[in-house]
Amino acid sequence: MAAVFALVFTYLALDKGSTPPAVSAPRFTPAPVETTEPRPSIAALGDSYTGGSEEDSGEVARWPYLVARALDVPIDVIASGGSGYVVPGPNDTTFPELAADVPADSDLVIIYGSRNDVATAEEVYDAATATVFSLGEVAPDADIIIVGPTWITADPPQNILDSESALTRVAADQGLRYVSSLAWLTEDAELIGGDGVHPNDAGHAVLADRMDDVVEEWLAASTS
Repeated sequence: MAAVFALVFTYLALDKGSTPPAVSAPRFTPAPVETTEPRPSIAALGDSYTGGSEEDSGEVARWPYLVARALDVPIDVIASGGSGYVVPGPNDTTFPELAADVPADSDLVIIYGSRNDVATAEEVYDAATATVFSLGEVAPDADIIIVGPTWITADPPQNILDSESALTRVAADQGLRYVSSLAWLTEDAELIGGDGVHPNDAGHAVLADRMDDVVEEWLAASTS
């Protein structure tokens, strides 16, 4: 009998020692994690179209949260309303400066915008290139996807067209994916808040649907 107890005690001790470590909670994923496999970490860098505005009902209504919940991936939001690659927002911050706050362990960085860049194509090109280089230093293992500025009518002004052209060139020169979002919110005026500029909850839901596709394609390519 003593030998049996000894064997049982030894088995329990070994079994306890083999218990896998707990998986740390993702930064920003509302859905429960159903797997012990680590999920890729994503950073969303942008202006108020990413960080939100008074025209939406808060964090849970914005596209980063909606994408995080739908795809079960952690998303860090690094955004400053009114900012762009060239034009600083009220916090005197531009995208190249925001890049310094991207987590070093990011697997993907989505740069979205910016409609705030009232600048020449060359100025946007230089600042976007600087942003990409900065991200390469801060998060060296991260893939980068550039999503251009979104306009709410079918006739965007010249500075938005210049930004689209410049960012397309940067993506091509740096071997990155470029996604045009010019027409994402032109289909329905009900997607824009009362200020006539920012997406409301319905608008963010549309942005989330589009970003879902972008992230899902990246996830499929990164795991294949």
